Amino acid sequence: MEQGERARLEAELAAHPAALAAWRALAPSHQAEWLRYLTEARRAETRTRRRRKVREAMETRAAAGRGRAE
Repeated sequence: MEQGERARLEAELAAHPAALAAWRALAPSHQAEWLRYLTEARRAETRTRRRRKVREAMETRAAAGRGRAE
């Protein structure tokens, strides 16, 4: 399930280049923590809401100058 959730998250982040760059700049262990947060949700609605929260967190990181594209 984690691979599918990763694909859904990256598809959502693709529409937000700064957020996607921030995601890709995270250490693999931090990405795994965020993915665990997503996959622990039982309901699809909760996972959708959590994906939005992850996107917002990545946008915040990008705005703060963390997670620049290479």
